[in-house]
Amino acid sequence: VADWHDRLTGYFATGIAAGSQGWFVARAPDGTRFGSVGALIGDTSLIYVYPWATLAGVFVRREYHRQGAARALTEAAIDWARRRGCAAVRLIASEQAEPLYRGLGFTDGRELLLRLRP
Repeated sequence: VADWHDRLTGYFATGIAAGSQGWFVARAPDGTRFGSVGALIGDTSLIYVYPWATLAGVFVRREYHRQGAARALTEAAIDWARRRGCAAVRLIASEQAEPLYRGLGFTDGRELLLRLRP
């Protein structure tokens, strides 16, 4: 798909402008970007009376691991979701990141996942 970059950029720009997406970037003192996280607010439904947010794209370059960047980015995204009235924040954690998220208060929920593609 030749226009994937434009479509993806448009999706993010629309979400940010609408207030349904918040994106956070970590920068080194020299301005180098080394980490990011996005928070995307889902719609309410018959099941969810209040909005909820999904964290995605949590990334920190390897040379910046174990310095608190992932925690700081995740806390910023959680605070952003809280200020927008979200009742919950969810994410899918890698095995190595699970202790970080549990330390921030994430717990196992009732969500089940059926993977339709690898």
